Amino acid sequence: MKKNSIISLVICLLGIFIFFFLGYFVGKTPVLSDKVSKEQIQREFLNELRGAGIILPLPSEIKTIAGDLADIGQDFIIIRPKEDNHINILGVVFPEKMKFLIDQATVFRVAHEKSEEEFIKEYEFYISEKEKRVAGGESAEGLVSPLPYSYENIDFGDLKIGDSINITCNVDVLSSTGDIYAKEIDLMNEIENGANSIF
Repeated sequence: MKKNSIISLVICLLGIFIFFFLGYFVGKTPVLSDKVSKEQIQREFLNELRGAGIILPLPSEIKTIAGDLADIGQDFIIIRPKEDNHINILGVVFPEKMKFLIDQATVFRVAHEKSEEEFIKEYEFYISEKEKRVAGGESAEGLVSPLPYSYENIDFGDLKIGDSINITCNVDVLSSTGDIYAKEIDLMNEIENGANSIF
């Protein structure tokens, strides 16, 4: 009798615990509907992880985005952001496709890889200039580390669907609610393929 009542008590307590546990998580779980998108749920989840210090905080603005060219219009382009499951290393959730408008101020460039010697020479100059400024008590704030590639201007007509591009805008590409105009569009095919990669 005593053994049966202990087993019954344990089962009862276990049942209560399971119901409270399930109730807690069901109450916290958002329900998918037309009003709540999958991206919104992912953003909320990532914000919780950020708050817990598990992933890095987001930058205040994201003005550059990488993607594959999905469509080209007369005054716009549509890209598919390059992110596994639309989540990058910072935990930013991008839509499946993004549209950017083109105007007369938009600059089109193609990136070419520098030779290893050229890049090393530029980097050594950067380091020596930085050391000179710091030794002289100046700020090295204005110095920018060299990139392993250089740019050459191209035309809008040089872009093709499927190209790998970087787009830079004057506004935050995720929080902007209106039309987003592209400031610079960089064709990155050569860099993506990495045929002569320095690294």
